[in-house]
Amino acid sequence: MWNMYSSDSLAPRFIIFKYIIRWYIEHFGIACYITIFVGVIFIFLIRALVINVKRKEFDRVLMLIIFTSIVIGGLLGVGMDFYNNNIDIP
Repeated sequence: MWNMYSSDSLAPRFIIFKYIIRWYIEHFGIACYITIFVGVIFIFLIRALVINVKRKEFDRVLMLIIFTSIVIGGLLGVGMDFYNNNIDIP
């Protein structure tokens, strides 16, 4: 079964997300992963960005821009690695 915790740390490894992403790409393809999985998260974050721009909370806008680039970049990178079979899940 899955080893959710490592022996040197009590923090979970969140390996379940890797299995979900790999399953999704294998069954539906990378284009569907980018448009649906990543796109929905991107739209949600852009909506939060627009709300904060309307409220003129520019410190949160900057924080959301940084957070969005990290999350979307990470999801795209992991998805492309799985699509090219560069990541092996232990």
